[in-house]
Amino acid sequence: MRFNFAVGTSQSVGYASAIVNDFAQYRDKNMPGTNWGLWQNVVALQRSQTTLLDLHAEALKAAEKVRENIDLTREAKARRSREIFNNFAEGARSALPELSKTAENFYTFASEKLTAVQALPAGDTVQAGLDAECRAYVRSLNVTEQSELIGEIRLGNEPRIAAAILRGPARISGLKNGQLQSLAAAGIAVAHEEAVLTLARLAIGIREVQLLAMRLGKDVIRAAVGIESLDSETESWNKPLATLESLFAWLKPIPLEISGAQRVTPEMEARAKQQQAGADA
Repeated sequence: MRFNFAVGTSQSVGYASAIVNDFAQYRDKNMPGTNWGLWQNVVALQRSQTTLLDLHAEALKAAEKVRENIDLTREAKARRSREIFNNFAEGARSALPELSKTAENFYTFASEKLTAVQALPAGDTVQAGLDAECRAYVRSLNVTEQSELIGEIRLGNEPRIAAAILRGPARISGLKNGQLQSLAAAGIAVAHEEAVLTLARLAIGIREVQLLAMRLGKDVIRAAVGIESLDSETESWNKPLATLESLFAWLKPIPLEISGAQRVTPEMEARAKQQQAGADA
């Protein structure tokens, strides 16, 4: 699965080019195919995004008043500008733990609930015996035959054999770990397609809220006076979150793609940077 997509809507916010998400669409919805409520986690993303947009609007108004105040020296304007930025920065920094916790919740749910196969009930000797027979059959195949079988399983065929393989170590089926991981990813895609795609959109949405914080912070600096040295602080708000990286790593091998999303190309990134540079000038 690829993640170089924007799932939100590109908007001009002040002089910043930003991506804003419609997180409210997840209100009163469950993760597809489950009874797990989404809004209990997505509400944190909505709250963080709204806070950033509101703080940015307030900061621009305050910065404009400072810039236009002819009674203030440049040093005084810079001092007040720093106070305005610090207020925005406090809100941006407070959003990061919520984003990280939300990503962690999604990862925990995905890794525990969205599995390719279910474990056998304790004491089910009949199915356990059938598992052993299936794995022995796979182990008896030559390399070409195993490859053909794996190809069929990836297409969603032979689900009983696939389940037996995935419920044991790769070696007892005569396979390599990489083959087992590939089969598990394919199994998840077949069993939980809509849930996986929903998680992928939300993971990208978390990344976009981080990017929103950085770009709005830069816009506050642009609008203010004499605080250009604070620009590096905004970059730290967009550093990868460990919990979000874990979620992306879980999603990456699953053979699904997000449809209807806008691909973020290098040209789009360059254009956004040019717009920002023009605003700074």
